Amino acid sequence: MSYFVENIAEITVPLKSNAQNDPDPHSVPPEFKKEGADWVAVFNPKVRRVLDVSLMHTLMHESVVCCVRFSADGKYLATGCNRTAQIYDTTTGLKTCVLADESAGKVGDLYIRSVCFSPDGKYLATGAEDKQIRIWDIGKKRIRHIFDGHKQEIYSLDFSLDGRLLVSGSGDRTARIWDIVENTSKVLTINDPDALNNDAYVSSVVISPNGQLVAVGYLDTFVRIWDISTGHLVERLGGHRDSVYSVAFTPDGKGLVSGSLDKTLKYWDVSGLLAGGTKHKDSSANGRKDLQKPSQCTMNFVGHTDFVLSVAVSPDGQWIVSGSKDRGVQFWDAHSAMMQCMLQGHKNSVISVDLSPVGNMLATGSGDRQARICALFIKSEIYKIHAFFLSGSYQTTTSALDSIAPVSTAPNNGQLPDDPDLSVPLELEKEGADWVAVFNPKVKRVLDVSLVYTLMHESIVRCVRFSTDGKYLATGCNRTAQIYDTKTGLKTCVLADESADKARDLYIRSICFSPDGKYLATGADDNLIRIWDIAKERMRTTFDGHHQEVYSMDFSIDGRLIASGSGDATVRIWDMVENTCKVLAIDDPDALKNDPGVASVAISPNGQLVAAGYLDTFVRIWDISTGHLIERLRGHQDSVYSVTFTPDGKGLVSGSLDKTLKYWDVSGLLSGRENRRNSPENEKKDLQKPSHCTMNFVGHTDYVLSVAVSPDGQWVVSGSKDRGVQFWDAHSAMMQCMLQGHKNSVLSVDLSPAGNMLATGSGDWQARICVLFINSEI
Repeated sequence: MSYFVENIAEITVPLKSNAQNDPDPHSVPPEFKKEGADWVAVFNPKVRRVLDVSLMHTLMHESVVCCVRFSADGKYLATGCNRTAQIYDTTTGLKTCVLADESAGKVGDLYIRSVCFSPDGKYLATGAEDKQIRIWDIGKKRIRHIFDGHKQEIYSLDFSLDGRLLVSGSGDRTARIWDIVENTSKVLTINDPDALNNDAYVSSVVISPNGQLVAVGYLDTFVRIWDISTGHLVERLGGHRDSVYSVAFTPDGKGLVSGSLDKTLKYWDVSGLLAGGTKHKDSSANGRKDLQKPSQCTMNFVGHTDFVLSVAVSPDGQWIVSGSKDRGVQFWDAHSAMMQCMLQGHKNSVISVDLSPVGNMLATGSGDRQARICALFIKSEIYKIHAFFLSGSYQTTTSALDSIAPVSTAPNNGQLPDDPDLSVPLELEKEGADWVAVFNPKVKRVLDVSLVYTLMHESIVRCVRFSTDGKYLATGCNRTAQIYDTKTGLKTCVLADESADKARDLYIRSICFSPDGKYLATGADDNLIRIWDIAKERMRTTFDGHHQEVYSMDFSIDGRLIASGSGDATVRIWDMVENTCKVLAIDDPDALKNDPGVASVAISPNGQLVAAGYLDTFVRIWDISTGHLIERLRGHQDSVYSVTFTPDGKGLVSGSLDKTLKYWDVSGLLSGRENRRNSPENEKKDLQKPSHCTMNFVGHTDYVLSVAVSPDGQWVVSGSKDRGVQFWDAHSAMMQCMLQGHKNSVLSVDLSPAGNMLATGSGDWQARICVLFINSEI
């Protein structure tokens, strides 16, 4: 593919340019830099810093990474390289799938130039150098269909939002619209002789949010926009001085961003195409004379020192990201064209960039054979949090609920209102260098929080747990459990099984101190529970019995029993003294069909019951002595990921992927224990007071992954995929405070037994310890 440069007169509309605002990486003050082992972010000192970025995962490949693309839910990232498309879990960074056409010729390279998930996440489209588009069934890891029609390499693909249409762009100068349902195609071919003479290859295609238009970037320096239904060319945008390599619509469809080999990006106002949509469909000339508002370039983004190869727009339309041959990634304010941040780290051209549909991650693909996933944090979320409190968008339900009734949620499903003009009063905000706490103005502030230690790890921190005296914190990550002194933040112990298989990851999914603090129990990906003698830093015993990963554990107060929950859908009670095991398995056929893996277990304070949170949306409670199932709590609309008893054992709190927490009154299980012992049917008919949900806690904007209750029973704390921690009044379900700072999901939370510390573990490879101050007299 040759590079063609055509001299075009400058457009005459006023332009915004930020060339004079480029930060110099070597001259900016240290407070405007953030560095990792092999990357650096430099922030523009001339603008307010509202963005933070951290490298999460470096994904090594065996060849150049030509393209990266997130799934619609942001859970997965697809990459394209030589002969394979690969899919990664964005939370763990683990490779989940490799797609390769074994029937393709083995001679020579066969680079995957473009990848795109279907909106439902079931399929992946790949475009390659052999001119074919392959539609892969991801679950079955096989080709569902092949579209053949292009005459040269396929450089770009994009699905329509309904998943029916797929648009492709090729070096054969055409864009094609493929109907997945009818198995037909429509060819969009330019008929300009000059363009055809100037190598008008197609480098990039994108479908507008309303599904009516497709924008195409060409190597002849133009961006052309086509009407999908008619196949008519409705706009030609001229302004770049070299080939256009990437195009992306803004979320509202009114703007279009293009990146070019002329080292610049341009923002085009194409709102006239929306207003004149009905007119341009009927235009036989396929021109722009019918448009009420001609498209125009309104901003230039100048800052890269080499070819701009890829552009992306954030889902809220606030940010533009670009990747370049200068090996850098730049973040731009989409409204002012001001550069916010420059990210460096790749050792070769950044060929492809993408932003997660939920706006919290950046992916890059490079000629250095790496793809990278970075976590993004926008400080403007602080103001949204405040607006959230003021709007009353969160809801509490304090009346008794039918345990099988649908969840009642707020009108906007807990989404934060988007009003960037709101500011947080100083008295309602407490901010550190990389964290912020925002307090609810609708309740009396009786809580204070401060970050004291950030504990860096070399992988995702899956779990955190305090010792019973609060002097130590244990964390679980890949291959090791680590113990820290909570007063100093210093690491005191690292526990690793050197005999374990080194060929794969081995995440510690759950940890728990024995009540006397002498032992640490760990549950891992290899289905084993290891009991460690902490002082000797060696294993005391191993419990083997689960058939899948061990996700949760809890010691009884006397230290004799350990309850464990696993993906094999069982809870096991291990007797440390007698070295025996009791298996608690459900026998509900419908439940078994729904993959009822156990995500969380908790032993009641009196040691008589164990509660388990299941992926089939239920919480089940078992009598430990008899092994009988005595209660099944129904109300969540998605998997239950965390459960914990209140200190008096009369209440149970659950957190779910439905984004809510629930408080269950289980006091009847205490008063009815003698009846249960004598009930051969294992049913709840003998209970004097049936368990029921008394409160819903609604406020998180994504999955609730972990919950904890303070030792005095006054507070409930929750961690979420929305990266936040929320403090709730356990009696009113009113939110007291939101804590933000982690750059990825908060996977685990725990409160110290004295109630004066909070610990969190996150996908950003950090554990954190915060000190808490409760002034209950206010």
